[in-house]
Amino acid sequence: MPHKASVEYATIMYGGGGSMGQLWIEGGAEVTLENAVFSNSGMANGCDVDNSDGAGIIHQPVPNTFALCP
Repeated sequence: MPHKASVEYATIMYGGGGSMGQLWIEGGAEVTLENAVFSNSGMANGCDVDNSDGAGIIHQPVPNTFALCP
């Protein structure tokens, strides 16, 4: 059974760093982002959401503000 999480009406700031974004989505996990804003990432490239090489599932019922990590 996949792990599921929701982030709703949240501002996430100043997280991440090193080699990870502010939110890490492990392969096989699902996260729903709804009215979520990410800013001021600790990553040098400014990425916010690290999707484990695309293995996780991101649901966005409404637009959100974030940058996927490469």
